[in-house]
Amino acid sequence: MTGIQPFKPLLMISATAITNIFLVISRLVINIPGQNVSSGTVLSDYIGSGPPKGTGLHRYVFLVYKQPENITDTEHGHLTTSGENRANFKVVEFAKKHHLGNPVAGNFFQ
Repeated sequence: MTGIQPFKPLLMISATAITNIFLVISRLVINIPGQNVSSGTVLSDYIGSGPPKGTGLHRYVFLVYKQPENITDTEHGHLTTSGENRANFKVVEFAKKHHLGNPVAGNFFQ
């Protein structure tokens, strides 16, 4: 063990209570050194809870992974706050692409 903490990505996703298929990325920060989230690379600015009318209850899920190496993600780029490119975010595909494995921590609220 070198004493150097690995980078971590933090994802916040919104899922409708009706289905887990439709996921919206609410926040995505990669390359977080240790516990210093503000020093990570923001790919998706935070959008707070506020589900659209008629969509029922939503769950907001936070996931943290162990990141084995620095991520340079040109595919996702910086996602806008308007909601463009945030719908149907593929969490499992993102984790596989960057060799993140399973989440090491998580939490949620409804």
